[in-house]
Amino acid sequence: MAYGRSLLRLQREKANEMELRQFSRFVDEKMVLDAAESGHLCALVARCARRLALVRSRLHTYQQTCLRLGISQLMRMPITIRSSADGE
Repeated sequence: MAYGRSLLRLQREKANEMELRQFSRFVDEKMVLDAAESGHLCALVARCARRLALVRSRLHTYQQTCLRLGISQLMRMPITIRSSADGE
């Protein structure tokens, strides 16, 4: 009887160890994937920031050109910038 209990106990311990190793591998893989995704998102944010800076620079240039040409009415008009997600 004691032999059967210790065999069951050893099987439970082995199962727990296997489950722990499997969970540890899962966590390690998830951390690697999350780090890669984080890197991609950071690159995307940086690219969007560069594009926004370029658009702002062009807008400022156009505004200055309009002022030099005596077109000041445009300065009072609201400027709406649509993103490509808006259907462009």
